[in-house]
Order: sequence, then C-alpha cells, then structure tokens
Amino acid sequence: MHAAILCLLLANVAMPLAGQTSNPLPANWNEAVHSLVEKVLAALAGSHSITLDVNNISTVPSANASAIQQAVMDELGRHGIRIDAAAETRVKLTLSEDPEGYVWVAEVHRGEESQVAIVPASKVSGAGNGLAPSMTLHRTVLWTQPEAMLDFSATPALDGQRTMETALTADRVLLYEATPSGSRALLSTTPIARVQASRDLRGEILNGDPSQLRVIVGNTVCTGPAGARQSLNCSEQPAAGWQFPNGSQTRIEPGRNFFDGLASPDESNAPASPRFFSAAMMSRAGGDSEKILAEMDGKARLYDNSATGSSALTIDGWGDDIATIQTGCDSEWQVLVTGTGDWTEPDQIQIYEIRDHQAIAVGQPLNFPGPILALWPATDVKTARVVSRNLQTGMYEASMVSVTCGN
Repeated sequence: MHAAILCLLLANVAMPLAGQTSNPLPANWNEAVHSLVEKVLAALAGSHSITLDVNNISTVPSANASAIQQAVMDELGRHGIRIDAAAETRVKLTLSEDPEGYVWVAEVHRGEESQVAIVPASKVSGAGNGLAPSMTLHRTVLWTQPEAMLDFSATPALDGQRTMETALTADRVLLYEATPSGSRALLSTTPIARVQASRDLRGEILNGDPSQLRVIVGNTVCTGPAGARQSLNCSEQPAAGWQFPNGSQTRIEPGRNFFDGLASPDESNAPASPRFFSAAMMSRAGGDSEKILAEMDGKARLYDNSATGSSALTIDGWGDDIATIQTGCDSEWQVLVTGTGDWTEPDQIQIYEIRDHQAIAVGQPLNFPGPILALWPATDVKTARVVSRNLQTGMYEASMVSVTCGN
C-alpha cells in the first residue's frame, strides 16, 4: 500500500515539498545526480512528463541503486517533470562502471530522436568519504513452531550443555529445553492474564534479571521467577509500561497495535512525540541523543535533542518495524529496517547508517520467506530478535540477526 501511495504521489505531484523525503547519498553522488538531470532536462526540449526505467549493472548495492533512482526522481520533480507510465518521452537510466569508477548513462527517447547523457560517479567507501564500511546481515533460525509468537529468548543453562528457550504468545509463555543435538522438550506452559484484544497484538520479553521472567503483552505486564516452575503475576499498566534503553516510556493505544507517544521523565519540557509503531534510539557522547520513529503516516522521522520538537529528517520507504543496532563496524549509528509489504508477502531487513542527519543504506538486504512480525534489539544491541512467518511452511520462525564487517 505504501508503494502504491508513493507511485500516485510521483505521478500527480510535479514539485515535492521541501523536507518530505530523505536524500541518503554522499555529496559527490548528489553532484553526479544534479549533473545528470541537467543533461536530461536539456534533452527533453520542453517535455514535462516521462517514463523512467532504471537498470543497475554495476556493483552498487540494490538499496543504494534505489536511493540513486529516488534522488533522480526528486531532482526531476523539482524541475516540474512528472513520472508518467503513459508519457511519450522515455528515459532509461543505466548504472554501470569501469575500472576508474561508476558511470551513469541516461538515454532520452523522444519519438524517433534519441540523446545520451553520461556522467561519472566515483566509487565511495569508508567513513571519511560519506559511506560506511560494508556490512553483511546474517540470519540464524533458532526454532520454528506452528503457534504464533510475539517474542522469544534463548539463554544458555548453567551447565553449558542446554539452552533454555522461551516463546511468548498472545496468552501464554512456553519454556523449552534444547540440547546441542537439536532435540527440544517442552518443560512448561504458563498462561498469562487475558489482555485487551487487538488485531495485531504486540508483546515483548523484557530481559533483565536472569532469575526473573518479565513480559509485556499489550499493556499487561507479567512477572515471575524464571525456570520450569513458572508462576506469573499479571497486571494492567494504565501508564507507560513499555520502556526503551534511554529511559523513554510509552504505552500501546488500547485495542490497537501502535504506541501512544513517548514520555521521558528526564525531559519534562520536551514536546510529546507523535504516535508510532516502533522506535530506534541512540545516545551519543556528551549527552546528545537521537531517535527515529516509524510513524502512523508510513514515514519514519529522525528527532534530535533540540528543543524545537520538529523532525530533522523524514524518510520514505521504510517498514513499520525498526530497531537500533551497534555493529562495531563504524562509530556511527545503525538501524535495522523491515520492508513495506503486508502479511501476505516475503519481507526483508536492510541496515541503514545514520550520519549527519542522513540515512544511508549499507550492504544488501537480508531476505525472509515471509512477513516479519516482530523486530526487537537484543540486550547488547549487537544482534536482534526477529519473529517471522514462513509463507511456504506456515510455521513461525524465531531468528537472530547479526552483522559482520568487511569491504
């Protein structure tokens, strides 16, 4: 649905409003986009609508190729050029490369006439040049089950020979014992109090004291001793029961699947945040902090700790689930982002680096054989827990996602 809305906007809005879209490209690529569009405009000779086809035959990652395409479309829009599938003027953009760098070629076809515009774009790598070192996402499936999960955890037992696996569902907690040989045994099933119904229930296992189990489902918080003999005490939290590592708190809108804004006890004068589906947060040296909210209008917005409360960046094309991850590949802040499909489609996770109020896609997306239903950062923020559903098998999959660094 988000993709359809974007296409309608591109087809009907000649000049996007400033600040509505992000531009994740480094400066020299932006200059190449500007130069290429200037040459395309000269070849259009008065045409105000075009078709645009993009072919990436270079080593530019697909996520960055999509960012280049979006930058070209935005630049054309600022000059009053509409993207229209029925337009007579056709533009084909090819992203290629030679031994010295990337070469971007735009072929403009108007009736029987054709013109070609070519610009070079240097290969950029490393933090000093505006792009992060390459990062690769990896997925490890811990287990699968037929019952829908909201969250899970896996903790090595004290003897080091077993792993205690906990699955959180809408109405109970399942505790398994797993061995290195691959066998799994269900040790206990603990019911949790009935929670307010929602078409898309949210729940999380709150890791902290290893001797205690604490979970939240909707706005119901349940606590009890960890282990096979679980007994949970559950109570509805009328205020902010969901907490983030930076101290911010929130609650689920009753009967819905989104959060009702953020509250921070340390920032009593800070403006209330808008409602959101998920959040990624980062605290920097010197007390600076930033957060990204995946908001209700299908856009993600970056907020810093300024007193204005206005967003520093608006990002299109992100899914509703995002999470902070600290890869160690670079000193900057990285965010895991799901795709924009619905529950009937395969999904993916893309890693973005947040640098100078820009979101830069890094590496290739990690594909999943079905929709991602939950994305939670691990306690160390170096990995993430992912719950997804395999459309081929119908099973729910508990996976850990990690990152390796390299060029």
